[in-house]
Amino acid sequence: GPLGFFPNNDVWATRIAGDRVVLVGDAAGAVDPSYGIGTSLVFRDARALRDLLLAERDWDLAIAEFARRRWQYYEVVRAYDRWMNQIFAEEGPEADHRRERHALAREHDPTLGRFALVEALGPDGLVPDESARRHFFGEDVV
Repeated sequence: GPLGFFPNNDVWATRIAGDRVVLVGDAAGAVDPSYGIGTSLVFRDARALRDLLLAERDWDLAIAEFARRRWQYYEVVRAYDRWMNQIFAEEGPEADHRRERHALAREHDPTLGRFALVEALGPDGLVPDESARRHFFGEDVV
């Protein structure tokens, strides 16, 4: 049998800062490791936290700001991961239809509103709202 099992579940901490401790990288939240986003997130987290700590004399404020920003960009990564799982992991007629619409969306916009580039360019400037979800799945293509 297998030596180990990795369910590829999304995990995240509901609170990433407190009592002079700040979680970064996978400790703060991790998505399906097959997308290869974890290493870039830990470096991004470290850089973002460093920049805030250097810019703000009150480290409690800097840490709180880091937690707020981290939650914001991690929500983009979580949405992308959730959407990709709906494309590649689900089965059945509804999932098949979703894949067809997604392929159509890619024909009209290969970047899928830039969400298809999140692994290469990061989550900056992306908002994982209903409009972005509809675009990703081609629901706005007529």
